[in-house]
Amino acid sequence: MNTAAAPIPAIDGVDTRHGLASVGANPAVYRRLLGVFCQMHADDAASMESALSAGQAEQAARIAHRLRGSASTLGLRGVELGCREFERAVHDGDLPEDLSRHCQLLAQVLRRDVSAIRAALESGSR
Repeated sequence: MNTAAAPIPAIDGVDTRHGLASVGANPAVYRRLLGVFCQMHADDAASMESALSAGQAEQAARIAHRLRGSASTLGLRGVELGCREFERAVHDGDLPEDLSRHCQLLAQVLRRDVSAIRAALESGSR
């Protein structure tokens, strides 16, 4: 069986039904985009934290905004929500320590989802 066309397995933290629908129900495209997401965004929370440490909350919010868009398209609801909350906190002028806390929570969810996606993609390639 061609693994690219194989059904997408359930992935903890990922609404695969939504993600598949957003790419025209094409499993091969969805698998590829999940892989690209992991390559491009796995370190975004660390980049956000670096920006916060440099006093650049708006830069961190821009990273969160891009991450949120990709996460939303692919069905990573927890990442999407974490980004939305972080962006809101920046907009509301929350204290740096509160922004850092939001960023740390987002980092946990992002790590969990990236790990789950990588495991699912790896198991699908066997």
